Amino acid sequence: MHNLRTIDINIEKYKQEGSFVIVGSRKGYFSLKDELVGIVIMVKMLLQRSHKLGKSGLTVFSDMGLFFYLIE
Repeated sequence: MHNLRTIDINIEKYKQEGSFVIVGSRKGYFSLKDELVGIVIMVKMLLQRSHKLGKSGLTVFSDMGLFFYLIE
């Protein structure tokens, strides 16, 4: 977020309109299914939201290194 702010991207504006969402990788890949929303479903929902907001697409940054983390 710091890097986006340094190039004058108004993150707060995008957060308020719902077009900027951050989900921690551990929660996104492992805990969301406990809340009945998997990461794929969440991405589909965000894509639908982007169309409603008149956006042309969706960008997802994902940290795949978390898959080396073992959950007990």
